Amino acid sequence: MLQEVVEQVEEIAQSVVDDVHTVLPCRVVKYDEKKNLAKVKPIGEFLLRDGEKMEFPEIDEVPVAFPYFIAWDIGIVFPVHKDDEMLLFISEIELDEWRTGAKSDAPLKYDLTSAVAVPALIKKPNGLHKRSVDDNALIIKAKEAEIAVQYPDSGTNVTIKVKDKKIKVSDKGIDMTGDVKIKGDVKISGNLDVSETVTADEYVTV
Repeated sequence: MLQEVVEQVEEIAQSVVDDVHTVLPCRVVKYDEKKNLAKVKPIGEFLLRDGEKMEFPEIDEVPVAFPYFIAWDIGIVFPVHKDDEMLLFISEIELDEWRTGAKSDAPLKYDLTSAVAVPALIKKPNGLHKRSVDDNALIIKAKEAEIAVQYPDSGTNVTIKVKDKKIKVSDKGIDMTGDVKIKGDVKISGNLDVSETVTADEYVTV
């Protein structure tokens, strides 16, 4: 008798757990950059109580989380495109009150309609993560443009690079590679050491 009760409790508990959604990988179907809302499709299949499997449905109006604070106008955002992969977090409570301030009469727990997407889920690294570890660096990259803040044994430095053009700032000074064009006045306190020709369209006052 006791064993039957235990089995029934386990079945009930399992049926409840089966309906709880927590974290899922997903793929972007469409992204509204003006509202920062995405339509996403969870990757994988959902196991039904009868043992059958079915694909997850598309989920509309999913807010996308970025490390950006509107109140302070500070943070980092990056583009989101169709077929980008994200990590989908399912909220314990409905998001209606957070979205609109209106309380819900029938709150849902761990429902797919209360999801938040975190971008940049990566299954095939491109080498940037290894560089970050090897160089002890925070790397911000957009194709051929890159900013790296590093703290190797030789000392902290910041490098800004676009293709073969580079600016490196460290405790030893500022090194620049590439042509430099300046519009505006330049004031120098100290010596100016030029190893080649100085050309001026107008006067140079010394």
